[in-house]
Amino acid sequence: MAEAEKYFFHLKEIFMSEAYGQQGALTQQVLWGLLACEILNGKSREVTELTTVRKIKEILKSRLAESPMAMLHQTSWLLHWCAVFSFSADKGNGLFAALLADRATYGDAYLNVIQIKYPNLMRHMIASFLLGRSASAPQPNQQNSKTHITPLQKDALEAIALPIVQSEHECYSDAFTKFTMALFDDYDFDEALK
Repeated sequence: MAEAEKYFFHLKEIFMSEAYGQQGALTQQVLWGLLACEILNGKSREVTELTTVRKIKEILKSRLAESPMAMLHQTSWLLHWCAVFSFSADKGNGLFAALLADRATYGDAYLNVIQIKYPNLMRHMIASFLLGRSASAPQPNQQNSKTHITPLQKDALEAIALPIVQSEHECYSDAFTKFTMALFDDYDFDEALK
């Protein structure tokens, strides 16, 4: 798998150059393959976010803006891959939570995908925000990072997840959403413990 990652990385560099600027679909396929290899090889959040995830986000924002359905589909894939990456790492890395919380840069596109198409990702959003609140929450390694990687804000659950859970509670509900509603909306600690 490490060999495949090396080839995908070199292909990405070739297709991201200006000479191959028109190869949008092929570049996307290479980036998705590189992301899969980085996840399977257990790369760090910094490596994965800087080499692959940011480039996929840029492609989604720029090249797929004219096709809303393609953008919705590709954004949902990115969310699912980042959820797998965040929850399957030896140490949680917070990438899924950071992707959802980066509203300043990318707006609400990722949150909208959860509301519109995949409400089952709400439980992962809540879990990642809860894990991000702890003192042992994964933080990006700023010393090794060439580019700033935003840490998760401490009130992400209340500021980002709670409004979505409140607006979608009639359409989707599970143990995580009920817990969040009971604890942060109703302040009912007994109900949250059930």
